[in-house]
Amino acid sequence: MVEVKIYAHKKLSGSFINSLINEVEYAYNFKLDLKGFYKQFKGDKLLGPIITKWRGMRPGHPSSLFEYLIIGIVLQNASIKRSAQMFQTLLENYGQLLEFDNKKLWCFWNPGALQKVSDKKLRALKVGYRSKSIKKIDSQFAKGLINETELRKQSRETQMNELLKLYGVGPATVWYILFDVFHHWDFFNHISPWEQKIYSKLFFNKDPENPVAIKKLLKYFEKFGQYKQLAVHYIWEDLFWRRRNENIPWLEKETRL
Repeated sequence: MVEVKIYAHKKLSGSFINSLINEVEYAYNFKLDLKGFYKQFKGDKLLGPIITKWRGMRPGHPSSLFEYLIIGIVLQNASIKRSAQMFQTLLENYGQLLEFDNKKLWCFWNPGALQKVSDKKLRALKVGYRSKSIKKIDSQFAKGLINETELRKQSRETQMNELLKLYGVGPATVWYILFDVFHHWDFFNHISPWEQKIYSKLFFNKDPENPVAIKKLLKYFEKFGQYKQLAVHYIWEDLFWRRRNENIPWLEKETRL
């Protein structure tokens, strides 16, 4: 049971509350049936103990498609630390600072908020070549050229084609979106160089500096069938939760947080 409390400065309509509940259910995959996944891999040497440890864990991403795309652009060709710095700077300049229960959090800007911001001004925030992509995505969503709610109802192929029409969005970004935003657990066709190093250590115990070939990694993940994205997600999340409580030298070197 998950309890959701909604606070507002005015009374909210029933339809709005229902739409908000539906969005929370979708974003956090509350209706995802994990029984088949658990049954199939509970005996797996690597995944089995992780399933036991994190039983009930569901992939969740609270960001909208627009927000996810901006995050994806900021992540391009940069370390985690550098990406975090760029994202924080964008929020501090164009987001809205909210405070509740003595906690302050930055809220994303609405699509279209960057229409009058020049490319030069964005570049001054040290986002580099990404400034053009950020402005284009902001403009495309402001014009209503893509509807996330309707896109959720479409096939994976249609979703891919529509996403690839967006400026600055390539196959790598689409791959992440298909999992995090559109919940395709079986689609796994991309591995970044950074992930390649971590996967090599995780699944083959190989030196990250001499990683396993991407083709070999993708072939290995086929063993997880229709759950390959979900399986790797479980193993990945377990690794980074362990990092919170113990020092993992090889991982620290690769994350550079």
